[in-house]
Amino acid sequence: MMTPLEARFTEENAALRAENKLLKEKIDLLIRRIFGRSSEQLDDNQIMLLQGGDDGAKKPRRLGG
Repeated sequence: MMTPLEARFTEENAALRAENKLLKEKIDLLIRRIFGRSSEQLDDNQIMLLQGGDDGAKKPRRLGG
């Protein structure tokens, strides 16, 4: 038989474990939103830049030459 103090600690431990699990799930969701596939997609401007498209910027001049 548990003492009232042990019962209270057991209850509190269970509640804290449940809260901990919920917080871990929230963190995992946020990490997936920030670092998931969608964050690695390129928009049209990035693709143009990678393809050497004209973005209106001047090319750097070579020094000494």
